[in-house]
Amino acid sequence: MGAFMDPFAMKMINEANEQIQANPKDSRAYNQRGQAYGILGHYQQSVEDFTVSITLSPNVGAYINRGFEHYQAGERGKAIDDFRMAVKLDPNDQGNRFLQQALAGVDQLT
Repeated sequence: MGAFMDPFAMKMINEANEQIQANPKDSRAYNQRGQAYGILGHYQQSVEDFTVSITLSPNVGAYINRGFEHYQAGERGKAIDDFRMAVKLDPNDQGNRFLQQALAGVDQLT
């Protein structure tokens, strides 16, 4: 862990670790822990947990979260791919409609 220790993020990690120990196939716990690692700035650990969450149960939240982490790390192509998958999984979600509009703008630039 880095020098910055957010107490809320550390609590999220501890709770997620307990959930994962009790049920290693709990995709929500991996998603939660990935969010906490993101808060702490631990990009690689965050992406790994979101990837496990997606592998266990492909879900919009984990794709968006992983996309955000890729974006923060300057990996724009990977971020766009994850945002596209989130839209594909649930194109009618209100939040995903905004993503669709943003991605349409990106497509026009390329």
